[in-house]
Amino acid sequence: MDSSSSLPKDRKLGIDLLRMISMFMVVILHILGQGGILENTDMLSTNYEIVWFLEIASLCAVNCYALISGYVSVDIEFKYYRIISLWLQVVFYTVIITMIFAIFVPNSVSIKAAINTVLPVVGKQYWYFTAYFAMFFFIPFLNHLINTLSQRNSLKLIITIVIIFSVITAISRTDIFNTMYGYSPLWLMILYLVGGYIKKYSFGDKIKKKWYLVIYFCAIFVTWIGKFILEYVTTKLVGEAKGSEFLVKYTAPLIFVAGVSLLLYFSKCDFKKNIMKKIIKVFAPVSFSVYLIHLHPLVKVHIIGKSFQTFYKFNSIKLFFAVVTTAVIIYVFCSLIDLIRYNIFKRINIGKFSQSIEKKIGKILERLTKRIA
Repeated sequence: MDSSSSLPKDRKLGIDLLRMISMFMVVILHILGQGGILENTDMLSTNYEIVWFLEIASLCAVNCYALISGYVSVDIEFKYYRIISLWLQVVFYTVIITMIFAIFVPNSVSIKAAINTVLPVVGKQYWYFTAYFAMFFFIPFLNHLINTLSQRNSLKLIITIVIIFSVITAISRTDIFNTMYGYSPLWLMILYLVGGYIKKYSFGDKIKKKWYLVIYFCAIFVTWIGKFILEYVTTKLVGEAKGSEFLVKYTAPLIFVAGVSLLLYFSKCDFKKNIMKKIIKVFAPVSFSVYLIHLHPLVKVHIIGKSFQTFYKFNSIKLFFAVVTTAVIIYVFCSLIDLIRYNIFKRINIGKFSQSIEKKIGKILERLTKRIA
């Protein structure tokens, strides 16, 4: 997740491409949700089915990000400075964007909002960063668990937690185990373990990668059709569409399967064309900031919020391309902005600065533990 560091030479570019695609999907989710399209589109209309197809096809994006974290971090040395670098990246945008709004839209910034700019976790500025921040400190223990257990026991553990936190949650149709349907550190930890297991044991390597795309599309089509059938039947029986919510959660079994399938597919991708390699190497490190910029609380309310709700009036083809084109524009625009931030951080060597902070905090903690012991 740490997008502030340069990509190592031996890094799998397929995984970094998935990081980019996942963030593009996240933008689509926010255009449909925060942008007001889903809530304004007429139930069971053609446009309704199109926007929900886009929603379901993109829903595994957040899961992919957490799976990638486990995949790339399971076999590397854990360093606390990485969360410091990421914190500084988040604070950079919370402060800058809040200052811009304070200047040009002064009534939009409260004292609480100003304080939260430097306390993004306490202020819950971004739910994913908040959940990831909590998960980050468990990474060495999660890695130890994966690397200590036998492959057989690791697989048993993963099957068990997926059944409990995904399958049983879906069957019960309630957040029975308090995973917040995926909006929690617990769910990110589960996905981290799955991603780590896939990397450590080269899970699925013997299967041709095209089949993982087939599985992904089957998962989203079954979810999409299942949602339509449930809503159609309940509308006929009780006069309103209900009962399909459990299908469209981050923890839903088929959404989980879709995310894992994409990870397996892109882990097997290789690129021979230099132009593709260059694009990935330039844009993968800045992909997380696309989220930080376009979903800053003030941007979400004053720019993204309800801005695209008129899209539902378009004909079906125009609606589809309007959503996708808007997502491309937002993604590229935010990426270009972050290239500036990325180069600034690189020039001032923010990584070295983060490492120095890590050492100072480490010394303080060491003194405290000695006193306690």
